[in-house]
Amino acid sequence: MIFFLYGEDSFRISQKIGEIKNKFLASDKSGSGLSIFDYGDKNNKQKIFDVLNTPNLLAPKRLVVARGLIEMSDDSTKEEMLGYLEKHAKNLQEDKDLVIIFQENGQPKKNGRLYKMLLKIAKSQNIEKLSGTKLSQWIVQKIKERDPSGGIGKDALEKLMAFVGDDTGLLDMEIQKLANFADGKIIQVEDVDVLVKANIDTNIFNTIDAIANNNKKEAL
Repeated sequence: MIFFLYGEDSFRISQKIGEIKNKFLASDKSGSGLSIFDYGDKNNKQKIFDVLNTPNLLAPKRLVVARGLIEMSDDSTKEEMLGYLEKHAKNLQEDKDLVIIFQENGQPKKNGRLYKMLLKIAKSQNIEKLSGTKLSQWIVQKIKERDPSGGIGKDALEKLMAFVGDDTGLLDMEIQKLANFADGKIIQVEDVDVLVKANIDTNIFNTIDAIANNNKKEAL
């Protein structure tokens, strides 16, 4: 099975991969079948093909994560992976004992051959930045995950989004702080004022962007 997760929201990509990894580790407590290749780490000399082509006798089920292969690896590595996928795509798609996750934080070049190949053969998901209603729904959901009895007032929600912006990683930390402080009660504007530091630079940039696009409501 092959997954291709990419997009601008690196926090939610990492969360998605974390869910898959936790599910895998539930059946492989030792983690001997887990291999992670970070192509942004120049000290990582192990080759992904050494793992893919060699059965793991200790762990019949395997999870292989390749981070930044498209954006960070050299051309020869990309070509080697492209050839490997062209040759083994069908077997990899049907192999229930091997899961490969290709992770890209950002939008890869759409004319790239490896990118096009992964879109074709993998279960692909473009995890974009959230905004507006989708972002507010995500925040409410995260608060409920932290504390099912908790919640957040409408004004507090709007101020939290205004203070932090669309950075879901930073929002997650602020949500944890607010949920712990509220302790099962509804989070109020006053709580946001006390606990959350406004990201002024982000707000200024977003305001200028809204003005440039003649979006008066967003600018205000």
